[in-house]
Amino acid sequence: MTGRVHTRIPIWLATIGHADLASLYGQVDAIDASGVLRVANWRRNFTSRGQIFYAAYFRVKPPGQGDTAGTLSLSIDNVDSRITYAIETLTEPPVVTIERVFAHDPDTVINAYPDFEMVQASWTTREVTAGIGRPRTSGPLIGITNNPSNFPAGYA
Repeated sequence: MTGRVHTRIPIWLATIGHADLASLYGQVDAIDASGVLRVANWRRNFTSRGQIFYAAYFRVKPPGQGDTAGTLSLSIDNVDSRITYAIETLTEPPVVTIERVFAHDPDTVINAYPDFEMVQASWTTREVTAGIGRPRTSGPLIGITNNPSNFPAGYA
């Protein structure tokens, strides 16, 4: 008996939005006219829910897997120094959403960490690293969707 084997290849998507990033529209492919930067941890551009996420290697450390509970860590390869410069000049934190999908089903979000704020950023010539704090909404972290079987440490 042979059957088609489906592998579940996870792809992280990062959306970073700030009105000041709109000044880079037309200069940096990954930034749209409203100041939203979309990148996918994938080897080529990736479309999810009708949005193009540009290929960029990055690492995500979800809440509960870092030193500080409730924060995310995001490290993106510095593929364009204009992005680093733009983040450096921001006077207010951008809004960051991190999502995870599977390559075979790009329109179904498996994990979502919406509307976090970038609370710190550092960069080198090779990498931009951001600490991302609690969601901008008040109250409990009800906006976070997560599957405990994928990230059990987040529920300890």
